[in-house]
Amino acid sequence: MSKKQKKRSKKRKDRPIGLRKETEPADKTKEPDYANLNAKVLNLLRSQGMDPEKIDFVDKPDTIKMSAVILDLVAPPLKKYWGNENRVRGLISLAVAAWNMSFLSNEEQMAFQEKWIIEAFPKDSDAKDVAMMLSFFGELQKRQRKLFPGIRSFIMAHDLEIDNNNIHLHVSSVPIDRPK
Repeated sequence: MSKKQKKRSKKRKDRPIGLRKETEPADKTKEPDYANLNAKVLNLLRSQGMDPEKIDFVDKPDTIKMSAVILDLVAPPLKKYWGNENRVRGLISLAVAAWNMSFLSNEEQMAFQEKWIIEAFPKDSDAKDVAMMLSFFGELQKRQRKLFPGIRSFIMAHDLEIDNNNIHLHVSSVPIDRPK
């Protein structure tokens, strides 16, 4: 094996499991705790005076996992910023927000973005930063429509753990009825 090939394979191993090209077995020792995450969401909803009993959470998804969807959605910038934990956490949070925002009407999306900008950026922020964030939201929504047009699930919460070179993302979601 040449030095160049050795370097290439080492780089691939340094990427998080969700971003590796070759098929390597994932760590099977840690099963996602959907029940625990869903319980946190239920408690949060109850504390805000909502009736969560009508919500049908999926404890063990037998179809596509929303955590895999979010990681695929944010894969290009995630590869770029891998190694910077704050950026990785921010990118995944933005991807979740953009995913949920895509199910809102245009007016609701604009209101959500405006509120988000007010809360996320200081008053003296550079307009370029705000424009970049809005552009990123738009890119994520384009990727969502292209890659996952048939998935209609609202993300209620997510837990993200980053250890060594792995990302462990657990997502609690509920299906959304199809528009009539």
